[in-house]
Amino acid sequence: MEDFNTDEIKDLIQSTKKDIHSIHDYTQKVIKQKMVAFAIRWTITIVLYILLWNRFAWIKWTLFLTIPLGIMSLFMLYKFRKESLERTAKIKHQVKHSEDIIEDIENQ
Repeated sequence: MEDFNTDEIKDLIQSTKKDIHSIHDYTQKVIKQKMVAFAIRWTITIVLYILLWNRFAWIKWTLFLTIPLGIMSLFMLYKFRKESLERTAKIKHQVKHSEDIIEDIENQ
């Protein structure tokens, strides 16, 4: 059987842990930015609806497009966050499993 350099593998695992943590932090940052942009966009939309509601009769019909698009946008943000957290949790579990295997190899 081939000898393993456990120190190199441990270094790789530590590097992977740091990468996972930075990916998680970056994802949270992006989600926060997107939520702020969503809030600003909808604030402007609501203000425009209030200002233009009585001026144009057709403005009421645009709600049939605006509201579903807003709901879909919010759902996509939620789904992106959820999938990102699930993937990072899965990778963390795999890294933990790798660490356990390395410990077992060292203890033999």
